Amino acid sequence: MAPSEILPGEPPRILGAAAPAANQERIVMFSKEAIQAIVNLFSRRGVMLYHACQLTQFEAYLRAGALGSKAAREQTGAEAEDDGSAPAGEPAARPLGVYLADPGASFARDLQALPALEGPIVFQLKPAALESAAGLAVCLKPRDAADFDPGRHTLAAPEDVANLFKYTQEAPLPEKSFLKSAAEIRAAFHCEDAAEPRLYLTPAAGGVPFGQIASVWVDNYLIAKRQLRDWVHAILVYFDHRFSVQRRYSPADIGGLLANRLAACLQTGVPSLADLAREADPALRQWAGALAQKGLERDFEIFARGFREGTLLPIITGRETLAADAAISQEGAPQLSLPRAKRELLERLLQEKIPLAGIARIMDLEEKLIRAYAARK
Repeated sequence: MAPSEILPGEPPRILGAAAPAANQERIVMFSKEAIQAIVNLFSRRGVMLYHACQLTQFEAYLRAGALGSKAAREQTGAEAEDDGSAPAGEPAARPLGVYLADPGASFARDLQALPALEGPIVFQLKPAALESAAGLAVCLKPRDAADFDPGRHTLAAPEDVANLFKYTQEAPLPEKSFLKSAAEIRAAFHCEDAAEPRLYLTPAAGGVPFGQIASVWVDNYLIAKRQLRDWVHAILVYFDHRFSVQRRYSPADIGGLLANRLAACLQTGVPSLADLAREADPALRQWAGALAQKGLERDFEIFARGFREGTLLPIITGRETLAADAAISQEGAPQLSLPRAKRELLERLLQEKIPLAGIARIMDLEEKLIRAYAARK
C-alpha cells in the first residue's frame, strides 16, 4: 500500500471525535513531511489545484512576484487574526484558499451554479505549489462558515486526504483524480454537514512562485467594452510575466451571456437574489430562482460584493477616469491624464515599440490621444 493511501473500510481520522477542548479550537496545520506526502498523492493521481481571486488581488500578486507573498498581503491588507495557522514566530496571515476542482467550471456550464466566490480569475496550480507552504490545512467546510468547527471539519492526516477520492489511484486518468460527491464525503467522514473540501495554504513570506502556475482561467465577463481576459492580460504584459491566460470555455457561451447580464446589474449595487428574481431578463430570473431554492443567498452576497469591489468597480472607475481626462486642451491638442497604474502600463507598451493601434486596442483609448501622449514624452 502506498504510504499516502488508506485501506478500504479503514475509518477516517478526523480531529476531535468528542467536543474539542478550548485549547484545541485552533486549526491544526500539516507538517512539512505531511505536506510532501500530500503533494506526492496529488501528483500520482494527476490532481491540479485551483485558487480564485479578484482583479485587484491578481495585480497585487503580479506586483509582488508570487501568490500570497508577504508583499502581496501588505498591498491588499490581507493580514488576519491569529487562528493557529501561522508558523511559530511569524505574524498571522490569511491563508490562500485552494480547491481540488475548478470552482468556476459549474457556472460556465449551466444556469444553476454560482461563480467562484473568491473571484473570476482562477489559477490552476501544480501540486508542488504546496511545497512552498509554511503550513497547510485540509477542511471539509469553508473555515469562514459560521458553524465551522476545527474539531469536526479538519482532516488530521495525509491518509484522510486520500479518502476524498472516488476511485483508487490504480484507476486510469482522469478517473483517479475524481473526488467523491458531497454525499459520499459526508458518509465517508461521518460528517453530516461536510461541503466541498478546501485546502488552506499558509504561505511562507516569499509566497507561491509563479513557476507553479500551470494556467490562468478568466470568466467570460465583458466590462467596459473589453473581455475581462484582456484586462488580465494587459496587467500580465505590464509586469512582464509569461504564464498562460485563457478565457474560460462555456458551451454556447451560456456562462458569458449570463455573466454579462449579471455584471450590468452589479454596477449600481449589490442586489439580493429576490431582487434578481424580479429582473426583466428571463435568464437572470431563472438563475436567481434556482440559487434561492438551494439556499445560496449568503453565498451570492459574498460573490456579488467581492466581484463588484475587487474587479468590476476598479475597471469601471479607471475607465471613467480615462474618459473624463481625454479632453481637448486650450491649445486644441488632445491631453491624456491617467491613473498611475495605467500610465505605467502605457509607458511600458510605448517603450516596447508596440504599434499605436495595438496599444489603443489593449488600453481602450483613442489612438490620437496615445500619439499626443507619446509626443509629450
